[in-house]
Amino acid sequence: MKTGGYCGSVVSEIRGPDKIERIVLAEVDINKTYISEYQNPSSQQYKDFVQSFIIKMTPYYKTRIDKFLNITNVTLSEGKPFKSRMQSKWIEKAPKSVNVKHDIVVEIENYASEKYEKLFVTVQEAVKSLTNCTPMLKACPNFTVTEVQVNKTVLTEKEFCEQVTAMLPEEYRHYFSPVTVLGKLTCVNQCHRDHPSPKICMNKGTCEVSKQGPACYCRHSDTNWYLGEDCKYQVHKVGVYAGMAVVTVVLVLAVAVFSAYVSLNKRKQKRNKDNKEALVNQWIDDDFEWPSQKRSNESHSVVDETYDNPAQSNEENTSQNTTPHRTASSTHPSSPQFNLPQNVIPLQYLGSNHPMRISKPQIHTSSSRPEIYNFDV
Repeated sequence: MKTGGYCGSVVSEIRGPDKIERIVLAEVDINKTYISEYQNPSSQQYKDFVQSFIIKMTPYYKTRIDKFLNITNVTLSEGKPFKSRMQSKWIEKAPKSVNVKHDIVVEIENYASEKYEKLFVTVQEAVKSLTNCTPMLKACPNFTVTEVQVNKTVLTEKEFCEQVTAMLPEEYRHYFSPVTVLGKLTCVNQCHRDHPSPKICMNKGTCEVSKQGPACYCRHSDTNWYLGEDCKYQVHKVGVYAGMAVVTVVLVLAVAVFSAYVSLNKRKQKRNKDNKEALVNQWIDDDFEWPSQKRSNESHSVVDETYDNPAQSNEENTSQNTTPHRTASSTHPSSPQFNLPQNVIPLQYLGSNHPMRISKPQIHTSSSRPEIYNFDV
């Protein structure tokens, strides 16, 4: 009963047999005294009475009911009071009869309900005939029937499907529902078109029922894919491949640009770091001149000429020697007297960017005497 690519699903329909069993409910009162032991189905008296009833009634039903199969579900209960021939008039309380309920099982063709209706009429006539039955008639039981009642039964389609699908694993059974297909009762799942709520698979998809339930299995061609719960989404393979190629190219370009940017940035950082290290090493290893000679050559040319010309220096020295010294004491007797050395350049002749040479610093421990750093101008 399993199907599918890996035999993991079941067929969409399970037809019932051509002939099915149906039940007619019958109830009769037998003119026998009801005893308390009949209240207990496990008592021997109860079992003996039921067995005797089935043996005596089976031949009677066979001769009068076509397609009769058997008698099932026999139950005993108190019936209506009856008068026995031996009963005295002074007995106030009359005994109760035995009420016997039982199912008459018949076989009919698996078609519409009119077959059952016809058979029910036959069963009803046979049961009613028990009230007029005597041992002299063919197959009549040797007890008297006083009351009869016959009732129809409605075919429980759910129970029918449970019986029909009994050969399937339990996890598949609840997916089937009873429907009438071509006049026959059939159990189908959602993959069948006659199901009350069928599952439709588009684009030639196939419906199969697995342990997880009904699902559509989409087909794939050389040019298309079909996706979705019901295979309604169509995807072209060429478009997918082209899109993947474009995305791949964009990603490669993005990675290349990012890598180039990172590489250039690292080079720039390394170059700046190398320049700083070279500048520090130059200051540590040699005397460092600030500002550079190139920047200060032009700005100090006038000062250099003024102080480096021997003739001009001599004239100035002669002028200074012949001119009387004017000290602060001449005008302000109380002020101290300051005389600049001969070889010191006056501050007014020094520019803001006059070159300055700084000697390399020397490091001393705390125990040694620190030296004085000389700054030569």
